[in-house]
Amino acid sequence: MPRVANAAKPKGTASVEVLEAVDETPAARTNWKVFTSLKLVPVKITCQEYAPIHWHNISCHSNLPIDADTMKAHLDAGHGGSYFVTLEPREKAWPGWNRLSELGVELADLRCNVCLKELPVAPNSILKHMKSHLSANRRVQKGGTFRMTLSMSVDDVSHEEDIDE
Repeated sequence: MPRVANAAKPKGTASVEVLEAVDETPAARTNWKVFTSLKLVPVKITCQEYAPIHWHNISCHSNLPIDADTMKAHLDAGHGGSYFVTLEPREKAWPGWNRLSELGVELADLRCNVCLKELPVAPNSILKHMKSHLSANRRVQKGGTFRMTLSMSVDDVSHEEDIDE
């Protein structure tokens, strides 16, 4: 609902000036603040599609610069929107998480690259998969690499952000 302010008005008239609408909700529905609160920074981003989300691989397999605008441009270029992202905890959070939210980019799928489990966007589930754990072939492997599918449509989001393991 837009804010309104009474403007200077002559006697006997009621005029209302409409101010700029203030939208307090982020452009994206995905809770990118989870990644910010964990102070996770991508150290490697690769354009790579994966099953079961993408059965036909149209990705270019390029290593991308670590930039939210580049990820969005790559998504718009028709590469499928899937990435292998290696994350590391740092002292400061990556500002790209906020930028993805501003751009309206949704996280349609998040999976651990080690055990292939689909994850909710929740701190406990992400932290659990940042550590070494059993892979899909029952070997202990270093965590921190995730499969992410980005989308511009809220309808493609297949997880609940508020679920916590």
